[in-house]
Amino acid sequence: MSAPLPAVPPRDRSQWGRGPWDREGDSREWVTKAGYRAAWIRDGVMGHLCGYVELPEQHPMSGTVIRYAAGTRPDEHVPIDVHGGVTFSGRLAQQTTWWFGFDCCHGFDGTPLGRNRIGDYGTYRTAAYVEEQCEALAEQLASIAKAEAAQ
Repeated sequence: MSAPLPAVPPRDRSQWGRGPWDREGDSREWVTKAGYRAAWIRDGVMGHLCGYVELPEQHPMSGTVIRYAAGTRPDEHVPIDVHGGVTFSGRLAQQTTWWFGFDCCHGFDGTPLGRNRIGDYGTYRTAAYVEEQCEALAEQLASIAKAEAAQ
């Protein structure tokens, strides 16, 4: 694992209105049940959450760039199912290790700022939901590593 993520500056919530985000912070970092480091970070504009899972350096997908959108089928060689699809793969916040991530600002998601990209209020994805998705992502990544090691 690389160094802890830098502190996230407090987000300006003055335009958001009241909601479940009032009981949430702006970031959290933890070790998943699969043993991978994970984090969620709140976007500084719309206020939605983005989830990330760190891959160990020896992971077979470390260094792999993948992105796919919700509603599309992932590449058969990348069997990852996470909220809205993987929308980030790379080094996160000056880290030396590789991370996969997703965001909760799709057409069907609501944000603290109000309307989402298609003008709908959608469903706000809470920190608890994002943590569940990070745990599921970590499990899938661990399964990929185990399958590769078994070959």
